[in-house]
Amino acid sequence: MTRNLLSSVRLRFAPSPTGHLHLGGLRTALFNHLLARKLDGKWILRIEDTDQSRLVPGAIQSIIKTLQWAKLDYDEGPDLSGQFGPYIQSQRQAIYEAHRDRLLETKQAYRCFCSAERLDQMRQEFRRQGSHLTYDRKCLQMSDAEQARRLSEGASHVVRLRNSDAPVSLNDLVYGQLTFLNNTQDDAILIKADGTPTYHFANVVDDHHMRISHVLRGEEWLSSTPKHILLYQALGFPVPQFAHLPLLVNADGSKLSKRSGDVRVEEYITKGYEPEALLNFVALMGMNHSRHQALEKNETTTSDLMTMEQMTSMSFRWIWSVNIAQPCRSQSLCTLINSTSAGACSRRSRNGFVHGSCAPAHSWSRIARPARCRTNTSIGCCSQ
Repeated sequence: MTRNLLSSVRLRFAPSPTGHLHLGGLRTALFNHLLARKLDGKWILRIEDTDQSRLVPGAIQSIIKTLQWAKLDYDEGPDLSGQFGPYIQSQRQAIYEAHRDRLLETKQAYRCFCSAERLDQMRQEFRRQGSHLTYDRKCLQMSDAEQARRLSEGASHVVRLRNSDAPVSLNDLVYGQLTFLNNTQDDAILIKADGTPTYHFANVVDDHHMRISHVLRGEEWLSSTPKHILLYQALGFPVPQFAHLPLLVNADGSKLSKRSGDVRVEEYITKGYEPEALLNFVALMGMNHSRHQALEKNETTTSDLMTMEQMTSMSFRWIWSVNIAQPCRSQSLCTLINSTSAGACSRRSRNGFVHGSCAPAHSWSRIARPARCRTNTSIGCCSQ
């Protein structure tokens, strides 16, 4: 059972406050924003702070401030009113407990009392056997009386989803039709020993209660999607449409880190980048750049990889290739770009500033805000 594509469109950007927002997160937020606006829907900001041990002080405020700087105006969130709040997961504990009890009552989940030492031994044994499993389902066979006795003694335990061995199919909006074999997956932990939900459990429950129709997220979550679909099915929830986005990576191919200063959005703000310039950069990541490569002489090959330096160089070449005599199309845009040259749109050329001309508009800005001008001064381009 999946949500009807013709029903109300609702998306979410759900970062964890374990660090500052980096370029990959900004790109995911941008795509959620664009699709919501294109389909006349809404998107929300939800803070997923279930891992309290990794919280970074001030990270929530930093995320909100960065999205405001980028003009990615979500419709609901921690600092905005909405009928599906609260929008911080640590404030939704009662909701998770109610669904935990529901799964336990229907035998879709069970309590696991195994110690950390036993789990470690099992993990090593499975590894020696070449298996990806880490748990042998011992507690699934425990009687209700034994469970009640241990609970009365205050025994530490977690709650696990009773996994199905049946394959799970998914029609991803990016990757197409996919099928996962569940006999290689463990019974996922839903509730930790301290009573708080895991990411997987809170994510599914919140997406349902907030009526999310489309889930746009990084492809690193693709392997977790079978667990999420099984959870939707166990809880009787409709499954949203999934779109797993290719990741942005460091120059050496490694994953971006929130703790790395050179990929944090705040670092680019400090360096003076305009929001439109940075959004333009991340918006074009993952597309085919062959139409731009024609501006470079003697280039016969294209690549999906592009650095910030290449993006800046490409933008300058594009500006130089357009007719500089083209009249400016927006007085308000000119004022935004060059407050010192009243009403004159300015852009830098080889010989300095050239007034009275603008580069063609980028398609993403027309989709996001068709009635507003966009400026891209940091890489030398202004667009309407």
